[in-house]
Amino acid sequence: MTMQKLALSALLAGATISVAQAQTKERTVLLSGSIGYSSGKTENTTTAIPGTPALPGQSSGSSIAVGSQAGFFIADNLVVGLNAGLSSGKNNYSQDMYTSPGIIQTSATKETLKRLSFGPFVRYYHMVGEKAGFYGQLSGGYQRSTEETTGDPPFFVSRTTKGSGGYASILPGFVYFPTAKLGLELTLGSLSYTKITSTSQVLAPARSEGKSTSSNFAANFGLQNLTLGASFHLGN
Repeated sequence: MTMQKLALSALLAGATISVAQAQTKERTVLLSGSIGYSSGKTENTTTAIPGTPALPGQSSGSSIAVGSQAGFFIADNLVVGLNAGLSSGKNNYSQDMYTSPGIIQTSATKETLKRLSFGPFVRYYHMVGEKAGFYGQLSGGYQRSTEETTGDPPFFVSRTTKGSGGYASILPGFVYFPTAKLGLELTLGSLSYTKITSTSQVLAPARSEGKSTSSNFAANFGLQNLTLGASFHLGN
C-alpha cells in the first residue's frame, strides 16, 4: 500500500509539471483578452484680473480600454499572432472666469476620444515556477482615432479631429496559471512610440481646417495603467 501511494504521488507530481510546461509549449494556441480602466480629477484656482479673488476650476476624466489577441507558439515560450484594441475616453473641463469686471461666467469644455488599433505581436515567456512567470511582448501596427471637442459660451468651441498612423510598443507582464489552460495576466504600463497624421475641422467660433503630423515616445508605468487580462492555452 505504501509503495502504491508513493507511485501515485510521483505520477501526480509528474503530471503537474507536464501541464505547467505544456502551457507555453510549441504548437499551443493562445487566446487572450484584457481590460483597463482609469479615472482622475483635478481642482485648481486662477486669478484672471489682478486684485480680484481667485476663481475655481476643475478637470476630470475617465477612460476604458479593451483588447484581444490570438497567437500560436512557434517554439517553446515563444508565440506570434495578431491583436486588436479599442479604447474610449472622456474629459471635462470647467473654469470660472471674469467676462467683465464684477461678472463671472463658467466656461465648460468636453472632450471625447475613441481609438482603434490592430497589428501583429511577438511574446516571450520566462516561467519562474510551475504556475507563474513573466513575459515581454513586442507589438506594432495601425491605429485610427477620433476626437470631438465641444464647449459652452462664452468661450464656445466645436472641433473634430481624425487621425491615423502607426504604433509600436513593448509591454512587460506577469502571468499566473490557476488551472492547466487558464492564465491570469497583469500589466502596469508600456513603452510606446506613435506617429499620427491628423486632420482637424473647427466649426465654431470660426470655420477652419488643418492638418498635422506628430510623433510621440512615451514610457507610462504605474497603477494608473493597471490592466487585467485572461488567456486560454489550447492544445498539447
